[in-house]
Amino acid sequence: MSENTLPLASEYEVFVNKQNALAFFMHRHPSLDGAEDAGPFWFAIHNDDTLVAGTEENYAIFPNVSKEVIDIAKQRKIVMIVEFENQKAIRCTPCYLSSVSA
Repeated sequence: MSENTLPLASEYEVFVNKQNALAFFMHRHPSLDGAEDAGPFWFAIHNDDTLVAGTEENYAIFPNVSKEVIDIAKQRKIVMIVEFENQKAIRCTPCYLSSVSA
């Protein structure tokens, strides 16, 4: 996959609650449309600041994630990906830490 076709989530927000649950909020991401509803969904951490979440073939890349968020993701081993379209949540996907995370 070339650099121009990477499924980057260029705009996203991260929410953390008092129990350190993580959710990544973003606009609908077309690269996740092909994923089966049942998953399994995973996430992996690359270069200590990039989170990749989805399935083997249908995933989104979250660049420039803060060290604090990466540390919470490693500790909790689960993140939620929440996608919006027309200001409505259309998909909420739990992703579990992959055993092959870097």
